[in-house]
Amino acid sequence: DISREIFGTVEQSENFHPEASLNTITNIDDFTLDGKTLLADIREKFRLPLDSEIHDTLGGWIEEKLDALPNAGDSVFAHEYKFIVLEMTERRVKEVRIVRENHTDVVSANNESDANIASNNSKEDENTSEVQK
Repeated sequence: DISREIFGTVEQSENFHPEASLNTITNIDDFTLDGKTLLADIREKFRLPLDSEIHDTLGGWIEEKLDALPNAGDSVFAHEYKFIVLEMTERRVKEVRIVRENHTDVVSANNESDANIASNNSKEDENTSEVQK
């Protein structure tokens, strides 16, 4: 095989099964998953409608929502959960913490200027709400 000649043999861990980690979760309000966890497995286990036409893993879904390669600390809010990138390895989301919160769907980069924009937008929303009253 040509790719084997160019890249060598790629070893895959036979012990790694991200779906197995889904079965050990006891607290669905705060848990950690591998970025390789399949969206289909998350939909089945937690009834979370995480869909992507491009990616089939949690890490890929987060990258798609951020529209960029994530950094540790970046987060996405969806379906009452906050998905926080805990660890990256090169260009892959390695570990994600998932915390149940009551937020609307929002994307958050670990960037002070983005936080300021979000803060200013929420103040504008509050002002708009007060004007509409």
